[in-house]
Amino acid sequence: YQRRVRGLVCMLRGIATSLLSKVLKNYVKGFETKNVNFSLSGEVVLQDLELNDSLLDLFDVPLKLKSSFLGKFKLQIPWSSLGTNPTVVILERIFIVVGPKQIEEYEAETSARDQLN
Repeated sequence: YQRRVRGLVCMLRGIATSLLSKVLKNYVKGFETKNVNFSLSGEVVLQDLELNDSLLDLFDVPLKLKSSFLGKFKLQIPWSSLGTNPTVVILERIFIVVGPKQIEEYEAETSARDQLN
């Protein structure tokens, strides 16, 4: 019985890690499965993350990410009561350094985006 449970836990961890990898690849640089802790109670913990340099491009601001560190990203999912209890996201030890984009770089990005629309 315990072997089956361990096998199931390993399989669920693999599925959850694969999903996280697909979702986070646009936001997190060098995502590695060794940085993930997963529990059947609905808690997912990611540690020691670096954000992608292009993350601020999503917000259309004339800033660029120079350096970043996210010590811990904790996601608490209440599987048994998804409709009634909230999903909680906790961020710890956040370090972000941003700087201005060169005006030419920003204008080129916005004009290219405008041409696509």
